[in-house]
Amino acid sequence: MNNSTLSIWKASMNYGAIYGAAFIVTDLIFYWANAPFSSVYMLVRPIILIAGLYITSRHMRNNFILGFVSYGKMFSISVRISFFAAVLFGFYKFIFCTYINPNYIYEYFQTSGEILANSGLPEAFADQMLDELAKEQDKATPLSLAKSELFAKFFWGTVVALFTSIFLNKPTPKNPFSQGTSYFTDNQ
Repeated sequence: MNNSTLSIWKASMNYGAIYGAAFIVTDLIFYWANAPFSSVYMLVRPIILIAGLYITSRHMRNNFILGFVSYGKMFSISVRISFFAAVLFGFYKFIFCTYINPNYIYEYFQTSGEILANSGLPEAFADQMLDELAKEQDKATPLSLAKSELFAKFFWGTVVALFTSIFLNKPTPKNPFSQGTSYFTDNQ
């Protein structure tokens, strides 16, 4: 790896840390407000996902790559940023569920059960889903929750990167002085 490649990885890690910190701060704010499962939080999470990735990727493009980048390069940078943010958030979620709020997994499944019971689904289907939820709760650990958060953040970050890269790519302009390029016509 040359210095340019290493510095792109380092910058991706830095921007991923900023992006991951935005997820963590948002999660803690809603936790301290006693609303970690509220509908407002469920609306804020995708906004952070989309806006955070767009802003960090755009900032990296403008300040680190000097503004010009292909779609493929922008996509790979955005995926790297998502990966590092997902790793940071997964690590945070493990610490959170192990030390800060050991009852989080129980609260998560209890709230999910209440939402499912009040969803208006047919009773037989809701009962079946509640049974499945109870089985999942028995297997849930802080590590399994951290892994699922890591995978989810990385997966959805990659999906969002597919779209944000469309808007963020800026191909390098052609050099008007390169050989074979003529911007002047004979009949002026």
